[in-house]
This record gives sequence, structure tokens and C-alpha cells, in this order.
Amino acid sequence: MNYRIAITPYLNNRPFVYHTAIDNCELVQQSPRESVKALKEGYIQAGVIPVVCLSQLNDQFELLGNFGIASEGPVQSVLFLSQIPFEAFTSTHTIKLTSESMTSINLLGLLFGYQHGFDNLPRRARVQDDYDGELLIGDCALERLQGRKDNYVMDLSDAWTRRQQLPFVFARWVVNQSASIKFCTDLEQWLKSFINNEADLRQITAEREAQQFRMTSECAMGYLQGIKTIIGEREREGQALFLAELQKHRPVLHEPVKQLRKR
Repeated sequence: MNYRIAITPYLNNRPFVYHTAIDNCELVQQSPRESVKALKEGYIQAGVIPVVCLSQLNDQFELLGNFGIASEGPVQSVLFLSQIPFEAFTSTHTIKLTSESMTSINLLGLLFGYQHGFDNLPRRARVQDDYDGELLIGDCALERLQGRKDNYVMDLSDAWTRRQQLPFVFARWVVNQSASIKFCTDLEQWLKSFINNEADLRQITAEREAQQFRMTSECAMGYLQGIKTIIGEREREGQALFLAELQKHRPVLHEPVKQLRKR
């Protein structure tokens, strides 16, 4: 059987592309939102999954070791961009949200709630509407950051770390429990081998990928070095706190109420 393994289509996961392949396995690049759907439908058997979706995967899947995507302080690729200060946003403002994210949207909801109160969250802009701020993740965020066209840029990971004094965990590696023991063992060994060779793989990635982001290889390497791929004790503490805060506050960024036409 050939197994499909999901990684994100972003620079932070690109070093896996340059890692030695696993026999009878194919790397599939999917957005965080797509990867959850693909797991549930059986299209992929393992991959990097948003932490907010772990509870949705029930007993069919399990965490694969202490591997994931995390950061402490600025991450540079999960950004809220606006023409007005973050502190000025209220329920009268609208924001555009990326269609690729799940964890980052929930994190933004928490950060707005901490600042303005959870009954005063901005509204989600409809497709046809103008908006006051925008959430971008991954390569789009990196490219926008290099352009420097926005008056205000908030790095969500940095905002979380400043408030909670803990790292932020965006995603974890999971595997389908029905997969063969050999596949699970091979995949875990592949990830351990990646960690052992991570510095070299990141250097290769930086040298080959930096130009498309209008970055130097040194800047790209600096970005990659800010990505944590091992979820240690502090990362697990940060993950647990984030999920507990979501359960406590349940921030929801609603669309504006549609106004009825007057007759």
C-alpha cells in the first residue's frame, strides 16, 4: 500500500521536501484546513494537523511522537495586518480571514477578546465587502511582510508569547491508527532523522527558496530557525493553555448581520 503524508504548502514545512523519501510514501502539500478533511476521508494517512482540530479526529488517529509546528515569539508567517491599530478594533469593524487557517483564526479571536472583551469582537467581512484588517498565514504572510505596505502588522505568535509567556503550538503530527506498524515506525524514524539533519535541510531550503519571497538566504534561514518542530514540555504547556482558553471563551468572529431592505 502507498501512504500519503500531508505537510503544509508553506516555507516552514518545505525542508521536508528535501529530506530523504520514505519507501511507498508520497508527500502531499495541503493547507491546514484541507489536511483535516483529507484525513477524515482517508485520502491521507498521516500529517501535520491544526491543534484545534485534534479533538475532531476521534479515536481513529493518534499523535505521532512530539513532532509539530510551534514558535516562541515572532513567527513572521501568521500576521494580522491593518491600516488602524489593533487596539482600535471593535465590533463596528470588519476583518478578512484566510480560508486556509483554523488554529490561527481561533488565536486571533482570543487576542481580540483579551484586548476588547469577548462581546466586542470584530466581524468577519463578507467576500464582497471592504475590511479594516486581514489575517494572513504561511507564504502569503511572508510575501506581504516583505512588501511592507501595511501601517500596522501584528505577529500573532509574538502577541501570544508576550501575554502568556509560553510558546504557541500551531499543529501536531498525527497518524491513522489503522496504518501498518511498519509505516508508523518508518514515519517516526523519518521524522527523527529529519530532526537530526534539520540544520542542513533548512540551509538547503533557504538557499533554494528564498528568492521567491524576495528574501536573502540568510533571512529565510532566520525564519526557518524560528520554527520549532519538537513539541517539548513548554510547548505542550502552551498548547494545553490555548485549548483551555478556547474552551473557556469560545471566541467567534461572526459575519455582519444582513440588513433588510426597507419597503
